[in-house]
Amino acid sequence: MASEETAIKVNIEDVVCKKSKTLMINHQASNTGNHNTVMKKIAWLDTKNDYKKIVPLSYGSSRIRKLVLRQGQHLFKEQFNPILEYMPRDKYFELMSSVEVAVFGQKRQEASGNISTLLKNGVKVFLREKNNLLQYYREKGYIIFSFEKDLNSIDDLKPLSLEEQAYNRDCSVRNRIYYDRFMPSFFEE
Repeated sequence: MASEETAIKVNIEDVVCKKSKTLMINHQASNTGNHNTVMKKIAWLDTKNDYKKIVPLSYGSSRIRKLVLRQGQHLFKEQFNPILEYMPRDKYFELMSSVEVAVFGQKRQEASGNISTLLKNGVKVFLREKNNLLQYYREKGYIIFSFEKDLNSIDDLKPLSLEEQAYNRDCSVRNRIYYDRFMPSFFEE
C-alpha cells in the first residue's frame, strides 16, 4: 500500500501558479444559486473590482439570467463575464482551468461535477454551510471553504498555495482510486 500511496502523490512542480485573478460564480441561472447574495458579497470584498467574474448562465431560468445579467453588469462592469451560450465540454473545462476561486451560492447539493473538477484543478472553492457537499468534500479530505465562515475579506479571495493545490489534486486521485476499486461502474461500454 505504501508504494501505491507514493505513486499517486502529485508533484508540486506539476502545479501551475495561475495569477489570473479570475473567479467563478455558480454554474447556472437558477433561483437556488442565490446569485444576489453571492455577487453582493463579492462586490463588497472586491471593492477595486480587480477580479474577473465568470458567471455561467447558459442554462437554467431565463428570468434569473436576466436578473443576474443586470446585477452583474451593474456591480462588476467590464469584469463581469457571463457565459450565455452552451459551450462544448472541452472548452468549458478549459475555461474552468483558468479559474482561481469559485463561489457557489446553493444551499443544497448542486454542481458536484463542476466542484469536483475545480477542486482537482487546484481551485479554491467556497460552498454554503447548508450545502451538504461542503461536509462531504471535507470528509473526503479536500481543502474547501465555507461561504459564511471563511469568505470575509479580500485576502480570502487569494488562491490556494501551490502546496494546497497539490494536496487537493492528490486527494482527487486518492478518491478516484477508491471509486474505481470499490464502486461499480454503471457506464461501462
